[in-house]
Parts: sequence; C-alpha cells; structure tokens
Amino acid sequence: MPFLDDRATTELRTLMAALSTGPDAPEYAAALALVHAWVGGELDETDDAGSTRLLSPSHGIGLRLNGGRLASIAFELTANPEFEAFAHPAQLLSGLDPSASKSEVRTTLGQPIESAYDNDWYLLDGVDAAVYLGWRSTGVLQRLVLVNRDGKELARLRRKAAKVVEQAAAQAAGRPVRVEVPEEDGILGIVDPDAYRASLPDWDFASLTRHLESESAAGRGVFWMAGPPEFATYGIEVRTTASDRPSERESEHVVRASKGRLRLVGYGTLTMAADSATERLDDDPDADVAVPAGRLLLRIRQLTATADDDAEIPFEIVVQKLGKRRAKATAQLAWWTKR
Repeated sequence: MPFLDDRATTELRTLMAALSTGPDAPEYAAALALVHAWVGGELDETDDAGSTRLLSPSHGIGLRLNGGRLASIAFELTANPEFEAFAHPAQLLSGLDPSASKSEVRTTLGQPIESAYDNDWYLLDGVDAAVYLGWRSTGVLQRLVLVNRDGKELARLRRKAAKVVEQAAAQAAGRPVRVEVPEEDGILGIVDPDAYRASLPDWDFASLTRHLESESAAGRGVFWMAGPPEFATYGIEVRTTASDRPSERESEHVVRASKGRLRLVGYGTLTMAADSATERLDDDPDADVAVPAGRLLLRIRQLTATADDDAEIPFEIVVQKLGKRRAKATAQLAWWTKR
C-alpha cells in the first residue's frame, strides 16, 4: 500500500510533525533534539541561496529551512563524496534495508504512490507531508527524504494513493482494473516486466518492430497499433471476463507472466527502454496489473467509444489462464502497419 503507517516509527512521526514549523514550535524542538541525539552534538549551519541548511555530513543528515520553516529532512542511506551513510535507517522505517534491491524494498514497504525521476513517493495517512526514497540509476538506494509539499501537490498524491488502494482491492477481489496510458504514437503493449528484454542499441522503427515480434514470439509481451500517430489517452480495463460492450476489433495472443504481473506500456516507454543500457524496464508500479503467474491468453478488445468514456479510445484486455491448452505465443503484432 502507498501509506507507510505500518512501517513508520515514532522517530519518523516526530520528524514529520516538525515539517513546516519553525524554531519556536515544540514540534521543531522535538525533531531537532532527536537529530542531535543521532549526531552527538550540534549541526553545521550554512546559507544556500536564501535557504538555511543544517548539516552533519559525517552522519548523513541534512535539514533545510525556507523562510524560517522546516522544509525537508534528508538522510543519506548510501555514502557519497559529500556525506557518510546514516547509521539508523530502521529507526525511520521498520525493516528498511538500504542494501536491498528496489523490488525487495517495495515488498517491505509496499508499492509507492508514484515513481518519477528515480524517486518512490509515499504518504502517512493524515500527515500533511510526504516521504520519498531516492534511487540511483544503478538500483542503489541513495536517500530517504521527508518533505513538506504544498496543498495541491498533497491532494494530487492523495488522489493517486486512493487509486492505488482501489486498484489493489479490485485485483484482490477479481474485479476489473483500469489503467490510463497517454500515448502520442498510437502504439501500446502489455509485457512481462520481469522478462521483457528492453535494450536495443541503435534501433530504428524497422529494427524495433522486429524486436517486438521476437519478444512476442517468446511470450514476453503483446503489442498492437491502437490508433493514429497523434496524442490520445487510452483507457485500458484489464478483466477476467469480457464486458457486454461492443468492440470495433479484437485480437488474441499468448503471453507469460513469470512473477504474477504484467505491465501496460506505450511506444515512448518502449523506445526509452530500447535506448537504455539496462536489460529490464524501469519500475513503474502505476502501470502494473496483478495476474495469475504462468501462461495466459489475452484478448485485446478495442471498444466502440461512447460519450460516457473518460478516455478517448477505450480498450479491454481479457486475461485467462491457459493451463494445459496448447496455444502458443506468436510473432503477431496486432493491427500493425508500416510507418
């Protein structure tokens, strides 16, 4: 879940309560006393472009004040040229292990509300501040930051958190899960993120098409041309049975979910992954859908759009476990045309 309430320690709550307060507030005094206990003394004070920074590089801690109010508290979890590593990460979040992989940390803490620019964002229920974990591109957990966010941004994160909770409940109950994919090239896919081979150096459209055919034939993904090469929002509902809505066209494919999840992707995600030197797709929990592990039959249905649709172009993906049926994955890319 995107809320850290089950993992948040008393120390973390003390620190978060101090955000947006100033030196005269008891919450600020309690947080500073806690930090002083960790560092064994006072913090170094510096001025940084109008902000005040309170630092202890040898203990991996940095506080920032804007306009005399506490804006953020950062803990470096991996040593870098400017800071040593903070020695007590489990005193912030129970069970947090900075040496663990991203997937292991997410198993411990739950899926984040969103993951952007190598930062995983979380909330505490009822707390007007946010927590993010900053990752290096190499997959190393670099820092944990408590940060004061403005009202609009907190409201946006809370809406996303509610959606994550709703989708998790839907998946657990076997109800349809809806994901929106903004896409400007009209190409969509659903892949096994734990198996899809992402990197394709020096690609062009022809070589990427061949790559997608190869991945499709290996059962690592399904790809289709969903619309014209212009920006549109595709509303995709993943279901175990088809709805009674009429469809414009349908296509069936076989895919494997090696770890019980599939990921919806657009052409932009596929091309950025092709440019990457890493073999796997970057994590994107917002686009993941839980499915039965193993071989699956997917029926892609482009629905007849109505005025009630939130998205411009609606789709359904009907997921069924294949079991012992002999259907095989193929290189077919649905509704594909040359560009």
